[in-house]
Amino acid sequence: MSHVSHVDTVRQQIRTQFEELGFRLTEPPAETILIRSGHFCGRRFHQGEAYAVWLIEENRIIFYDNQGTELLVLTSPVAERGTSRQAARA
Repeated sequence: MSHVSHVDTVRQQIRTQFEELGFRLTEPPAETILIRSGHFCGRRFHQGEAYAVWLIEENRIIFYDNQGTELLVLTSPVAERGTSRQAARA
């Protein structure tokens, strides 16, 4: 799977999860590229009430509300066989 395919897959998963978490999307989330120590490490997706961070090396997406509370973690979001979901610890 190419990087473009990975990004498209992650974008779709993020849109779906925002809606499943109860955040209505009226437009696509705003995207920001994340750089760590001068290297691309992921993307941040923000939509009004919440945001998600896709960490490339860890191969996971973490969803947060705007207060920084972790809501959900998706592990292996770009795996060929599917996605694991893990609820955030309260």
